[in-house]
Amino acid sequence: MLNGISNKLCCAVRSKKYLFLLISAFLGALAFTFSSLWPVTWVSMVFFCVMLFDDAEEASKRAFPKKFFGKYFFMFFFYHVFIYYWFLWLYPFDSMGFSKPSALSITALAWFGPSLLHACFYSLSAPLFLILRPRGMKKGLSRDIFDSLLISGIWLTCEGLTSLGSMGFPWSRIYVTQYTALPVIQSSSLFGASFITFLIIFVNAMIAASLRRSCDKGTSEVFSEKQPLRNRSFFPALIAAAVFTANISFGAFHLIADKSETVGSLDTVIVQGNIVSGEKWQSGASERALEKYLALTTEACEIYDPDIILWPESAVPVRLGENSTLMDIYKGVAEESGAEFFTGAFYVSDKRHEGNINAIVQIGKGDIKTYAKRHLVPFGEYLPYKEIFDIFFPDLGTLSQLSGNLTPGKDTGNLEIDGNKIGALVCYDSIFPDLARKTVLEDGELILLVTNDSWYKDSPAVSQHLAQAVFRAVENGRYVVRAANSGISAMITDTGKIVDSIPALAPGYIAEKAFLIEEKTLYTYTGELFLFLLYTVVLLYSLYSKIKSIKKEKIS
Repeated sequence: MLNGISNKLCCAVRSKKYLFLLISAFLGALAFTFSSLWPVTWVSMVFFCVMLFDDAEEASKRAFPKKFFGKYFFMFFFYHVFIYYWFLWLYPFDSMGFSKPSALSITALAWFGPSLLHACFYSLSAPLFLILRPRGMKKGLSRDIFDSLLISGIWLTCEGLTSLGSMGFPWSRIYVTQYTALPVIQSSSLFGASFITFLIIFVNAMIAASLRRSCDKGTSEVFSEKQPLRNRSFFPALIAAAVFTANISFGAFHLIADKSETVGSLDTVIVQGNIVSGEKWQSGASERALEKYLALTTEACEIYDPDIILWPESAVPVRLGENSTLMDIYKGVAEESGAEFFTGAFYVSDKRHEGNINAIVQIGKGDIKTYAKRHLVPFGEYLPYKEIFDIFFPDLGTLSQLSGNLTPGKDTGNLEIDGNKIGALVCYDSIFPDLARKTVLEDGELILLVTNDSWYKDSPAVSQHLAQAVFRAVENGRYVVRAANSGISAMITDTGKIVDSIPALAPGYIAEKAFLIEEKTLYTYTGELFLFLLYTVVLLYSLYSKIKSIKKEKIS
């Protein structure tokens, strides 16, 4: 009965390609919005893989698939449209002074621009798979596993392309959908968050192989019930289930057995003022913001005795200088509370950096210290390809509320409390895994993360951005203390557990212990070396098989 259902489903996928590619796109994007649906991701790309494998089979017979790139571009365009619909929350760009047509055009550009660009990158998975897959591979388990490994590696490559260049925006990495499934994501501490992506695509591909076997069963004796178990229709899906179970079992064991040695703890107060972008840049907003943050901080300090007070990125939206009145107020906060005070700020007159920086500023017992944001946000903090955009989209130049571009930081700039190094990240930094890894490699024992996110109000973007912080915590085995202007602020443990948080669009504060950890994870030491080596082996085998098949063709 199950074989019959699989047969009908596979045949339907082959006959109604665009419909089922659209279904794959929708299912793949679903858990980006509803994190509780994370299991759906593990089957979301099955239809995509079935069609890709069919196209590869057709290509192996020297009949180049027609319109193969177009249909995959169609799928990945809608995949990203479904993920990036939160750009609609930007409209109408309060306080920017845009006309409605300008605001609509910029919103549309923000939504469809990345969707089109990333669809181009992801669509490369089809021709790359066809090019790299050896011709004439015999049906069987070895082919299924090889195909699944190859498309998993290609998917990672396409994801990686989204992070390159001045407009890099690696937001749609599929591992993000798993951040609430703690047992699933613990293997990130071994091989990085990209390993979760690799597993997701591998499992999808192996299930697709089972579907194809079922559909081909009637026309190929190799899949007869009389054949060994490894040749049965369901066997690749069984391997997929085993891989998923092994990963989640490791995660469950890791969570139970986790006894990371701590070298101390810091009582931490995280303050969220809930000042959205529409209010943030209005006249008198800086005074109101300061008043609100001071009131929440005073309230927290009357109850708790913190070692750290953390305010979010650009908590008070003015430039902060070493000798400014605002700096004197901040010094007063540190002195009265007895805590090390950290705040996000646009900072000037800093000896370590050239130009204006988006920084975390530490004010306390010693000298003022700063960390400068290393990866700036295109259009928000600087304008890439300014000459082009000034001609075609002149309004983009006014998206940033700053006069002139900011200067990116050049190093980890780890801060310090009583001899303990404190790592720091600002907003966009957190979606680039290597930045957090370098911070911990340079002995950061805790990560402070400040962000704005008020542009996105309570859209799915705020939880997707939070998810990145969860993975940075697990990858490096570090507590991450996250302060956001309007949410989501959170205390995240080294295993990715969110022990406390303040939801979007709510003012408040969190008082929790942040533990300092010295030991480093395998991922921190090696990065994505394992995935690189695995993919290299797959590519070398592909090259070897191609050379071998070419020699055979010449002999025949």
